[in-house]
Amino acid sequence: MFSHVNSDHSPDPTALVPWLEEVVNDDRCTLRTKLRGNILHVYAQSADGLDREYVLLRLVRSLLNPDRSASLLKDFPQIYQLYIYSGRPAQQKPDWSTPIYLNRLDRHLDQLVETSADLEEMKRSTAHLTSGIGYLDDANSAIVLSNASLARKGDPDAIARYLSHTLSSLDVGVDVTVNAITGKAKRAYGVITAATTVDPSQELNRLWILCRAAYSPDPAIIAEPTAQRLRDLKLTQFQDAVISVQVLGEDTPDWRLRVDLTPDEEILKEWSRWGDTESIGRLLNQSLGPFDITLVPEVKDSTLHLVCHPLITGKIVARADEASTLGESGQAIVDVVAPLLEQLAPQGLSRAMIYGPSLDGVNPAWIECLDLPASEHPDLAIPTAELARQGDLPAIAYCLTKRLNPDLDEQLATGGTRVQLLLRDQRLHIMIDAPVCPPRRRVVPQLKQYLRQRPIRGLVGIRIYGRRAGQKRPDWNYGYDRQPKKRLVPEAAPEFAASEAYLGDLIQSDDGVAAVPEPSWSQQVAARIRLLLVKTQLFSTAAANPEAPLTGAYLSGRRGIALAWGALGLLLALQADWIVGQLFRSKFLAVTAAVQQADSLPRQPQPSQFEQELAELNWGQKTGDDTISLDDELSEFASSAINDSDLLGSPLQTTVAMAEVLADSPYPSFKSQQLNEKLALYDWHVSKNGVPDVLVFGSSRALRGVDPTALERALAFLGYDDISVFNFGVNGATAQIADLVVRQLLTNYSLPKLVLWADGARAFNSSRVDVTFNAIATSEGYQQLLAGELFPDSQTEGTGSSLNPAQRLSRYYGRIDQHLSEALGRLSSAHEERARLQKVNQIAGLNNPSQPAAVTPTETDLIDANGFLPLAIQFNPATYYLDHPRVAGAYDGDYKAFQMEGSQTEALKRMLAYTRSQGVTVAFINTPLTDEYLDSARQEVESRFQRYMLQLTADEPGLLYRDLVQLWPQRHDYFSDPSHLNRFGAYQLATRLAQDPMIPWSKLRPSQD
Repeated sequence: MFSHVNSDHSPDPTALVPWLEEVVNDDRCTLRTKLRGNILHVYAQSADGLDREYVLLRLVRSLLNPDRSASLLKDFPQIYQLYIYSGRPAQQKPDWSTPIYLNRLDRHLDQLVETSADLEEMKRSTAHLTSGIGYLDDANSAIVLSNASLARKGDPDAIARYLSHTLSSLDVGVDVTVNAITGKAKRAYGVITAATTVDPSQELNRLWILCRAAYSPDPAIIAEPTAQRLRDLKLTQFQDAVISVQVLGEDTPDWRLRVDLTPDEEILKEWSRWGDTESIGRLLNQSLGPFDITLVPEVKDSTLHLVCHPLITGKIVARADEASTLGESGQAIVDVVAPLLEQLAPQGLSRAMIYGPSLDGVNPAWIECLDLPASEHPDLAIPTAELARQGDLPAIAYCLTKRLNPDLDEQLATGGTRVQLLLRDQRLHIMIDAPVCPPRRRVVPQLKQYLRQRPIRGLVGIRIYGRRAGQKRPDWNYGYDRQPKKRLVPEAAPEFAASEAYLGDLIQSDDGVAAVPEPSWSQQVAARIRLLLVKTQLFSTAAANPEAPLTGAYLSGRRGIALAWGALGLLLALQADWIVGQLFRSKFLAVTAAVQQADSLPRQPQPSQFEQELAELNWGQKTGDDTISLDDELSEFASSAINDSDLLGSPLQTTVAMAEVLADSPYPSFKSQQLNEKLALYDWHVSKNGVPDVLVFGSSRALRGVDPTALERALAFLGYDDISVFNFGVNGATAQIADLVVRQLLTNYSLPKLVLWADGARAFNSSRVDVTFNAIATSEGYQQLLAGELFPDSQTEGTGSSLNPAQRLSRYYGRIDQHLSEALGRLSSAHEERARLQKVNQIAGLNNPSQPAAVTPTETDLIDANGFLPLAIQFNPATYYLDHPRVAGAYDGDYKAFQMEGSQTEALKRMLAYTRSQGVTVAFINTPLTDEYLDSARQEVESRFQRYMLQLTADEPGLLYRDLVQLWPQRHDYFSDPSHLNRFGAYQLATRLAQDPMIPWSKLRPSQD
């Protein structure tokens, strides 16, 4: 009967079977246990069944033993309830089942005492077991508060057990830790809700609840039940609660939920303040409970009609003749209703008519008219809907909240859908949040319909955002403008066909030949220069006949003239080179002096990363800033959410001067800037630290997505000390480039023990043009590789093949040209000074980091010494697509006409054959993508790619495939754009890879001889 229960992440409950067998005390009974969430289920099966009172009595007595209680708490801290079943082998259903709550053992004991025949023995056993505990004495054992009662008083342990019960019913096993923190949350300035009576400067008392679980439960499943159970506690000492769900072993919460703990009565009063009929009726009926009547409210124009109906009709009719008593009862009802309506002062209602219970079913027994505060205060006489049209933000917030919460009971149960407003630049920004993110298709049509039917004065545009309560960034957004924004660039006017009125201007006239105009001044100057050049006898006019035969005397004369002018040109070139060299030399001396002076000045110490992070901690809200961008507006909304900025990432590593590294690189150019840089950086890394143990390769998804430092630390934590990792990610890398790098370019070094290839399906699309590889194939470095001249001392596979005569001749002339260029460079004084000046300028830039840069740093400037590109940008769908086009997978060139078989697959198989021969394992990691990127077209390609890789893994023993593409589809804060991780996601991915048992990390351990 427990086949449906899964608890793979929980401790093994079978360790409790020997103790339970001793408690049951029946040799013919078979026990089975299952741990589901926070509940331990015990099924006892015997031929005759078990005696309920006897088994439960022994179980409770055993649990009251301090040693047993401490042992259970130590080994199974998450258990707070035992559920006992007793059944027979031939029966599908148990004979009986009973829950035992570990925090209410005394109550169970009292109940069992009433039905136990062995009362005296029970008392003696209880006195023995509870000696020294102090909570089961005669005076207090009968007065024990339940979990809910203690939780309502704010007891943290009771709240934890109360919440555990809710999550366990949803099959979520958690270890709940409750921490009540007051005065740590501030309300947002400028953000308007329907609660106009709240002081923005007042601090919130917030209840923090941390839930640790073996896995991250879906917030859509547990958010609303958890919010409802928390609100049922009526924790009036807190304004809201924050539930943080954290996976065991992780350092940061996986997601958070904010629950509004505003009491039901306050919500009803706030809505009644706006004239909400249903809320007014509920408050009045709560106050009129002793009168056995119910009020039915109805609003007509500005009058509130309240009709009394008896709850016990016969009782009212029986007292129909007692006119005086009925009059006293009516006056008592008025005395209760009048002060309450005076206190509420409902907006737009100036009078209330109260109708007493009807004695004949038609006419009321009495009628009373009350004047409300709106009759004396003109501001209160304006209806709420009219206030909203006039632009009153709290009134707008109420109207929209009422629109999105038609069911008052549901809103009171979970807190409902909250509306927050922010007005900027005559545009109304509306943030919608709830325990479960309100769907866009439900919210937007309702708000659009309301706002268009009741236009608000002074607004030029609307922006709507949706999120789960507690999130900092919205999950979706929508907006429209009633009038278009002013364009920074004027819109191009449309082009029309020529009309008949202007056809004559478009057709050339044939009325004679136009006269030749006089040459202009510039034409005259050009003619004179042309004549002077012809007179030098080095030039001739274009009209001269190039095929005219030349005599020998004429040729010999021309040779002398050419030699004279050639000598003169050479002299001018040498003189110009000397002058430029002197200029460069003076510039070099000036820059060198400036660098030395800068080095001699005391430098201001740079703040550490911890100090920077400490300075960024801000629980409050900035004020006084009138320049608000879209992110600023969202940050104001976020101040009422939970601070979700505590993302984990490795400390930023040092970067290297890439220009100097490139200058010392032994590799020629491959017509790929990043490949040149990575080859030079890898050579520098090997010279400093040796060959890395793990090589991370791939495209930009590897370059940004796998943090080498985090991987090294995570492996060290698991016992793999002194492991070095290098990230060889190259933008646009494909399988052909992977084969080129691993099998050909890195063979001059010892190969790493493990290659982590982090990429995706796009790297294997053989139907697309591999632009990056094609450019590399035409480079000088690739030609040297084919000729076997890149590593002359090593014989690498695929190099040293024979070249045809044309290729040999081309390479011969190329080497001659290179040697001549180098020789002339050595003779030129300007060239030497130029190179020296460039180097000094680079050093000056490195020695003066405080100097503001004139341009934004490139990716090259951000890549650290381990080859990793740490980007802190967080992807936000609500704002990303304002600056970037949304490209569907059907139109994405990387996925279009996707085909595995071809050049990319052949390159993969060549590389795998080589790595297998070298004893190197290749683990391909299909890196995570967002749900914004994985549309149906890309999903279909990813499915095909996964099937292919699984089949290839079965055929290739040296290949391992790990599919993590849908690991974090909605953790947008782990991504810098829809398809690339940022430094926080790279940290999490590296940590997860280190814990992956399928990756053969054991190869990294040194061999024991």
